[in-house]
Amino acid sequence: MVKDGQVLAIAHRGMSVPGGHADYIALNTVPNTDLVGATLFVTLEPCTARTPPIVPCAELIRQRRLARVVVGMLDPNPVITGRGILHLRATGISVELFPHLQMREVEELNSAFAAQHGWNGTTVQPRAIEKARLIYEDLLDQNDTSSDARVVQVCATDWATVLRELRADPSRLYGLGPRKFEELVAELLGRFGFNVHLTPMTRDGGRDILARKRDTLGSQLYLVECKRYAPQNKVGVSVVRTLFGVLELERANAGVIVTTSRFSDDAVAEAKQMRHRMRLKDYDALVAWIQKAVQKKGE
Repeated sequence: MVKDGQVLAIAHRGMSVPGGHADYIALNTVPNTDLVGATLFVTLEPCTARTPPIVPCAELIRQRRLARVVVGMLDPNPVITGRGILHLRATGISVELFPHLQMREVEELNSAFAAQHGWNGTTVQPRAIEKARLIYEDLLDQNDTSSDARVVQVCATDWATVLRELRADPSRLYGLGPRKFEELVAELLGRFGFNVHLTPMTRDGGRDILARKRDTLGSQLYLVECKRYAPQNKVGVSVVRTLFGVLELERANAGVIVTTSRFSDDAVAEAKQMRHRMRLKDYDALVAWIQKAVQKKGE
């Protein structure tokens, strides 16, 4: 919970009461008067049903007169899915969602919990998918990035610091895990004006990132594959061919392979035959991207 730039409380499930919801615990650690106008950041949508005499979290938020709630994912429990958000909005509380990349991370971290309620990983079952789609689309204004910017300041990786450190010492790239490397590339593309979608860690369909950009010629879709390889481990021709197959299947405009290493001669030759359909970005190109991104933001 945050108010006037200050953190009022931080809690997690079961922190003080076995099975207690994180938002319920946080709300009960701060005097009521201090909560008026506060913002609550939650990974999971506030609940609307609890065993009496416990007050549901969404109702408690209303009673404590918070101004704003920012949600990481819908509750997969069909008894609650969407109802927490709608209850808050109906009582005049502003509701927003985490930025897309952070939502995906929350959904993946909670995949086991979601599966208990009939969600297949991060895929919503038919009984809930329409409700989820309508709520998400209603809350997300694609032309308004101010909400995302505010949430990033509190919730997201401090990419400004990370990028400055990587510009000063590019060898830090090899300290990133594969998933964090994908997030780094997604962050860079986002800074270059792309609408970025980071795919799940498993069953990603042969591409790690979908990057879209609209220009005077229409919408362009790029499929991006990330390879966080050691310097001596070159990206081979099979990676190029595999991505090109996915590219053809999805009818995307071009494929991009980004690596912390280099490309084999065969991989480079194969990409040249594909002309404008395949782009290879090696270590040097990646470092140049980082420098450009930092300069672009004035960091």
